[in-house]
Amino acid sequence: MSEEKKSFAEWALVELMGHQRIVGYVTEQTIAGAAMLRVDVPDKNGETQFTRFYGGGAIYAINPIGRDVAIRLAGGIDATPIKAYQLPGRFIEDDEEDETPEYEGTTEGQL
Repeated sequence: MSEEKKSFAEWALVELMGHQRIVGYVTEQTIAGAAMLRVDVPDKNGETQFTRFYGGGAIYAINPIGRDVAIRLAGGIDATPIKAYQLPGRFIEDDEEDETPEYEGTTEGQL
């Protein structure tokens, strides 16, 4: 008899070391040969807002919950990843007379 391997895929509240919690759709994923826990954190509409990966040693408990409960709880837990600060590009001379500084290597929305 062959035993079928069932992978974990559930909505859950995940408790992490350091008294942290995260809520989302939880699955297993292998990254660089290591088993990781993938948590897709939903926004208020249930769409994936962002994803985080955790190693087994960081996990204290996994509490399966319903989808609606997970979406409601996710709104109350601030687990949003930090955004890296990006310096503007190098200042370049501008021959135009619009008084707006020009920077090399910047895109719309950057400093």
